[in-house]
Amino acid sequence: MSPAHLSGRAIAIAASGATIAVVFGVPLSTLLGSLVGWQGAFGVMSALSLVVIVWVIAVVPDFPGQSKEERQSLVAVFNIQGIRPILFLVFTFILSHNILYIYIEPLLRPSGLSGRVGIVLFTFGLGSLAGLWLVGLLVDRRLELFAVASVLIFALAVVLLGLCGNIASAIYPTVIVWGLAVGGFATITQAALARFAGSAVDVAQAMYTTGWNTAVAVAGMLGGVLLDGPGTIVFPWVVAVVLALALAGVLSMNRALQRRTASPGSPAV
Repeated sequence: MSPAHLSGRAIAIAASGATIAVVFGVPLSTLLGSLVGWQGAFGVMSALSLVVIVWVIAVVPDFPGQSKEERQSLVAVFNIQGIRPILFLVFTFILSHNILYIYIEPLLRPSGLSGRVGIVLFTFGLGSLAGLWLVGLLVDRRLELFAVASVLIFALAVVLLGLCGNIASAIYPTVIVWGLAVGGFATITQAALARFAGSAVDVAQAMYTTGWNTAVAVAGMLGGVLLDGPGTIVFPWVVAVVLALALAGVLSMNRALQRRTASPGSPAV
């Protein structure tokens, strides 16, 4: 739907809906539940879902898909230059994020903020909005820079959490930095994915989503093992190790982007 040179900004605009939902979803759902109960809250959400379905059918333009003959196989798409580094980056970054995000309540106990999870997550969401806004403005021109910055800024937040996780006043600026790193990550990686995949973007996007969801599942399991073992004190340092792998992935992705820019007519695999 969008011009190719503005694909990153278009993705950022689309992703803003999810980010805004993260920011306001918890406080609004809590308020709604207190007014009409959890059954009423589910009823309201179901009704709103139906409205969205009708709106999508009526307003969102349709595009023809690919025939079976035109569609590339998973193996062929996986072997396209740049796809593997993106998938590796997505897996390691989202694994790192969700080890912390899923277990945010026990992580906040040393600081005494475990009873204020909603406020902490709201603060995280505000940082995410700021990160998404900045990425949306410049991602089409500074994709490689933002990709590296997202990992390094997240690493900074992780180190701050490891060093100052028991200080309540340090938690809020730390989660803002964390949100800045995470807010635009999906936009950055999906914009890169679109550049590499070309007409195979639908298949590549399915692989991307699978990698993302697998990382969430693995984070839940790994975080649980760590929580039952050494405890949350090791969470930031385990995440820092995983982010070192993510940094290797983003550097590999950027090298592939540079090769693609230098030789736009070269083979894609």
